[in-house]
Amino acid sequence: MKRLLSTIALVSAASAASAAVPGRGPGQVWPIKDTGAMHLAQAAPALGAEFYTTPDNCTYRRTQAPGYPPMWIIIRNPHHIGRPDAPRHCPGTL
Repeated sequence: MKRLLSTIALVSAASAASAAVPGRGPGQVWPIKDTGAMHLAQAAPALGAEFYTTPDNCTYRRTQAPGYPPMWIIIRNPHHIGRPDAPRHCPGTL
């Protein structure tokens, strides 16, 4: 529950802070691109699934220690399940 609340806070902060970064010329602004917040806002993986691949080719494996909620850990080289290497922008956990 604590992780869910922090995720919601992060997503709302990212959308509120999607202000702009000053550009090169007067009046120019560039939007902030926060790929981490986009990952968090995507649909959650299926409960019984062992692997999960996001739309931008970040592949994760489900892991769970006794007494703790499940976590999704990045797989950097998922060739054994027929997926491409993880791009650099992928967060380490979901």
